[in-house]
Amino acid sequence: MLQIPTTLKIVSSEPDVNADGFTNTFNGIGKIKIVYENGDVYIGIVNSSNMFDGPGFYNYNSLGIYDNRGGNYYLGQFKNGEKHGKCEKEMNWGTIFEGFYQNNMRHGLGKETYRDGTWSKGFYVNNKRHGEFQFMDINGLEYSSMYSEGNPQNRASAQLREIREIREIRESEENEEIRESEEMN
Repeated sequence: MLQIPTTLKIVSSEPDVNADGFTNTFNGIGKIKIVYENGDVYIGIVNSSNMFDGPGFYNYNSLGIYDNRGGNYYLGQFKNGEKHGKCEKEMNWGTIFEGFYQNNMRHGLGKETYRDGTWSKGFYVNNKRHGEFQFMDINGLEYSSMYSEGNPQNRASAQLREIREIREIRESEENEEIRESEEMN
């Protein structure tokens, strides 16, 4: 998961921010655009303590320093400098997360959609999967698995086992049909 950097040097900011950070932004409260020396960009609200607070957009590695694709970002709520509240969308190396944060950790209902179109959704507690999570695999088949504090509690749900059994039966029936067809010819 991407983290908001706290020690980056600010290269530019708008409106009217001095060299030490945020001092002159709308008398300490307001919308601002900050560009960091590594190319990260924040656009959003800052509070009187000069921390991200309210709706904001943070674009990580916009220069593609760690990966030539760049494009990692967080769009959602902040509170006192941390991700907190509804996350409209977070892109992390091709995985999209939509859900909720509390104190910079995933907390509450969330859904991850992966590059190949598969997804998982369920409830997070302190950044860990907890309770029933639902998944969709590359073939469009859905199954569920239970988690406790981020640890899977079962290898596969009964639903997944049933799907596998159905597939095996179908494959067996198809193989039988092929053999019968070959025997007739």
